[in-house]
Amino acid sequence: MKAKSVTTKFLAIAILAVVVLAAGLVFVMTYFMNSLTDTLLINLLRPMAETGARSVEAQLGAPLESLSFAADAAALTSPAATREEKAAYLASVRAERGFDWLGLYGADGALLAGSGDCPASVAGRSIRAMLGETEGPAVEDTRINSAGDALEIAMGASVGRGAPGGAETPAGRAQLCLVGAYPYDALGDMLRGIDATQNGAAFIVARDGRLVAHADAGRIYGGESVADLLGADKDVHALFLDPREANAAGMGAEVGAAFVGCAPIRGTEWSFGILAPRADFAASVRRAVLIGVVLTVILLAVFTTVFIVLIRRILTAPLYVIAGSAQRLAKGEFGNGLPEKFAERNDEIGRLGGAFATMSDSIRGVIEDIERLTDAVRAGMLNDRADAAARRGDYNRILSGINAMLDGICAHLDAIPDALALLDESQRFLCMNAGMREVLARHGLLAAGDRALRALLAPGEGETPDLRAMRLFGPEGTAGDVWGTDVRMRDAGGGERDYALMLRRADDARVCVMLILHDVTMLTKAKVDAEAASKAKSEFLSRMSHEMRTPMNAIIGMTAIGKAAEDIARKEYCLDKINEASGHLLGVINDILDMSKIEANKFELSYTAFNFERMLRRVVNVVRFRAEERKQKLSADIDARIPRRIVSDEQRLAQVITNLLSNAVKFTPEGGTVALAAVNAGEADGLVTLRISVKDTGIGISPEQQRRLFTAFEQADGGISRTFGGTGLGLSISKSIVDMMGGQIRVDSALDEGATFTLDLRVRGAADEADACAADAGETEAGISDDGILRGKRILIAEDVEINREIVGALVEHTGVEIDFAFDGEEAVRKFTAAPADCDLILMDIHMPKMDGYEAARRIRASGSPRAAETPIVAMTANVFREDVEKCLAAGMNDHIGKPIDADALIAKLKHYLL
Repeated sequence: MKAKSVTTKFLAIAILAVVVLAAGLVFVMTYFMNSLTDTLLINLLRPMAETGARSVEAQLGAPLESLSFAADAAALTSPAATREEKAAYLASVRAERGFDWLGLYGADGALLAGSGDCPASVAGRSIRAMLGETEGPAVEDTRINSAGDALEIAMGASVGRGAPGGAETPAGRAQLCLVGAYPYDALGDMLRGIDATQNGAAFIVARDGRLVAHADAGRIYGGESVADLLGADKDVHALFLDPREANAAGMGAEVGAAFVGCAPIRGTEWSFGILAPRADFAASVRRAVLIGVVLTVILLAVFTTVFIVLIRRILTAPLYVIAGSAQRLAKGEFGNGLPEKFAERNDEIGRLGGAFATMSDSIRGVIEDIERLTDAVRAGMLNDRADAAARRGDYNRILSGINAMLDGICAHLDAIPDALALLDESQRFLCMNAGMREVLARHGLLAAGDRALRALLAPGEGETPDLRAMRLFGPEGTAGDVWGTDVRMRDAGGGERDYALMLRRADDARVCVMLILHDVTMLTKAKVDAEAASKAKSEFLSRMSHEMRTPMNAIIGMTAIGKAAEDIARKEYCLDKINEASGHLLGVINDILDMSKIEANKFELSYTAFNFERMLRRVVNVVRFRAEERKQKLSADIDARIPRRIVSDEQRLAQVITNLLSNAVKFTPEGGTVALAAVNAGEADGLVTLRISVKDTGIGISPEQQRRLFTAFEQADGGISRTFGGTGLGLSISKSIVDMMGGQIRVDSALDEGATFTLDLRVRGAADEADACAADAGETEAGISDDGILRGKRILIAEDVEINREIVGALVEHTGVEIDFAFDGEEAVRKFTAAPADCDLILMDIHMPKMDGYEAARRIRASGSPRAAETPIVAMTANVFREDVEKCLAAGMNDHIGKPIDADALIAKLKHYLL
């Protein structure tokens, strides 16, 4: 026999209650026709309005919930989702949930993606403002659709506000909104289905009094308000303006002519209303006289007793059991605890109990999955994942989100440049990032399992891991314990890698140790290179000390011998040796200054057109004297195809060739040969490739020495400086100069077989042969005597050091020039301004007391004398860097000559400005 449903049982009880209550109410209304009828109807309409409001809430709840879930979907909240993917997702939601249209709108209200006939913008609609004021979904008042042929209900929800991650939702995502139109007919059908009274009506009113819904849709199309529906009774209208709870009242010119009830519809700004004309109730009330008050009271008492017993047996007791299980579930007790008889019931209570048990089991399963994942993560097994596919709905979303979070953590670990892994108490790898997999694969340990850590801690033969490291994996280890060391491992290619290894205990309850390997190979190599460079510079300083003290010893010694000697020949011999030692010392200083400028990136080239052959022969003549002293044969062969004049830095090119020839002479024994050859190696794009080679029959250079040959502060062999002397900077400076010129320098040599240095340089030939002839003529005239050439010219020498004044005066006295001295900058300014016409040129020292040369030059230029602007001022200083020269020119000087002063250069400057 089929069991009666709970609905059937309640229906029978309800029929009995209606019959009993109707008899009692008719009897009572006989005596209280007016007041009691009004009171009862008002009290009846209030719960009816509440019931109607709940029905509307239920009618709107399903689409609102669907809209809320859709707004949190990953298809909309994910930054990677495309417009087409979003539109496809919205189309599926629209079709499944019965929306007329559904669209995703941006912060400015413009349509981003949609399905169906979506409006292009919702910026001017109230739904947009409503979504900005609430965190949940919202419902807009009904309105005529864009086609103008039907009514629609606009609903909306903020996108991403309820997405997993909460505060981690990307900035600005909450400004997106999902808006859809739900069919108005569903709401109209529900209102028409509400049985208010025979001539009554159910309707929905907005807060501003406008009708939102009515059984007669024509009233909505006509834009009627509650005032139009109910008349001009302001007291009744007030019920609908801002209802906060259910209410009812009589209305009309005659009190009780009609009744209206209203109740707020939660989740909206609407009120549900019922209009019931009093005439619909009057006849029924008058017929109530058939039943007396006493019978009504007796029947109500009997009914109450029977009803309580039946309700308790049929409904209250089972619900109490289910409520107890729900309370235990809220406390975290996931056993449903429902009696077996619940499973035997086929009615709604049985289905409710079964659904509750299923829900409890599902929650318990999800919690168990989360607990298992939590335990796995605490143990260091970050690669473990839950089976999200076995769950549906929100449970699937929760577990999928946890899996995605773990995937993100692993992805972040893979992005770390260091190698990182977690190990258990048996030194087995629980998880590792991409960096650790790469390191283990590089050293053949990827498949070594628990032996991999021991191989890292003890990479050498016979080594054992440090006991302090092993203690981290034992019960004596505590959270936060750290141990580290440096290890060197050989990779599959035979190379070696250096790592900084660190172990850190992560937990007390369970053994989980973090291993971090940081590749310090480059740092180690840099340290070794730095130590080697420091050693090389220390050795260089030692050689420099020897190289500088040796000529200084000769200068000091020969000065003492010359002062004591009475023979003129002996004194001249000492002066020659002093001059030779001074030249050597100046060469050492110049090498050091050149190397300093190269390392400071301040070494610059000055390109001019010059006679290449003449420069080459001048260099050969400089070196020839030393070669003849050693009885060596020095030859020079110049290709006739080389342009007579080329464009390059003559001084620096001569410096490189001089260095190569000097080294060849130095390292070639007596009687050997040194050959210089310059050939045209080819022409292209208007450039000539010069190939200059210096070949000797000297001691030669081994392959190992050749690798260090052009390195700064090093010599091919440390004993060379002791045997042959030299700073070890010449070839390094030469290579730097050649590199700046865009050329190449190389060596071909073997021990005891001599060496050949080859320089390849691309240069441009000078186009103006007339200038070439003029330059050659100038060089030819350079040998003419300068005696008395400047007679009648007057110069002012501003120099604060007496010995320098004496030297400059002695260097120029043979030219016949008249000399006046100033001992500081102030005196130089005073003497010039007192007699500008008596000064044809000023030699200006830079560093002087009271006023330096820069300020003195500026004051002379600003003195106002007609000759102040045209009198040449030549700086005379030991500051010889380019920025020093530019600073002199900026102060108003015309030229610059460096100290120690070269006599020929000084005379050339004087001739240039005075003749």
